[in-house]
Amino acid sequence: MNPLYQGPRADALHAAATTNGARHPLEPGGLADELGAIVGAAQRIVARAAVDAPPRWQMRSGRDIAQPLARIPWLCKTLAIGPGRPTILSGYGGVGKTFAAQELALAVAAGKQRVWGCYGLQLEGPENALHLDHEQGQYITDWRYQRLAYSMGVDIAELGDRLRTVHYPDLYLTSPDAEAALAELTAGVRVCILDSLRAFSPGIDENDSRVGQYLYLLARVSEKTGCVFVLIHHEGKTSGENPRQGIERLRGSSAVAAGARSEEHTSELQSRFGISYAVFCLK
Repeated sequence: MNPLYQGPRADALHAAATTNGARHPLEPGGLADELGAIVGAAQRIVARAAVDAPPRWQMRSGRDIAQPLARIPWLCKTLAIGPGRPTILSGYGGVGKTFAAQELALAVAAGKQRVWGCYGLQLEGPENALHLDHEQGQYITDWRYQRLAYSMGVDIAELGDRLRTVHYPDLYLTSPDAEAALAELTAGVRVCILDSLRAFSPGIDENDSRVGQYLYLLARVSEKTGCVFVLIHHEGKTSGENPRQGIERLRGSSAVAAGARSEEHTSELQSRFGISYAVFCLK
């Protein structure tokens, strides 16, 4: 008997155990040995999992870097709208930013070859478009899509699942699972509109350079899925003496401009036919 277990009480327990044909827990072959075997097996499983796990760093060698590069799958080469870092679609409030973004989504879903009047799209046919909305709501969004579709000669009902909208989703760029959720949402999607940067990053000061990390998040998702992200953003007010020029029009930190692949400026146009909008490239 194990010397650690001695005395009248231990002797009685041992006698009862041996009478029933069982071993004492601390004797060879007893419960302690069985638990030790289980722990050992668990440790071996953990060790094998660590070996089989993907490396933390995905290193690429010079041989990898020297491989021929595929052509960039531009959505609009003229405006440098493509996968990777997101495109910013900017403008003052009410000038038609979201109208312009919705026209792009319709053009992609319908397989149109042009958008915004004169810019060619590199489409082989109709593709999927997703509109994530944290600003307009369903009614206004649907109303605008119907007006745009009528003017473009598109039957929205026939687009089916190629055009999808999600209003006030339980998802923000600041959400802990934002990267994984967006990768799941945009699998198989050619273009995804986010309306807007401010609405998708609640509690974040857009004048803080850390706001740029959310554009890099979109870039990482695009690397995985190939989706083109179009992020609607407001422009800052200018004074008559010192008007903002180029990418300085964007509101907030310069990290917003730095995190974008391209930036398109939306302006309001007035003519005898009414009020319209035009899109110009800033970057």
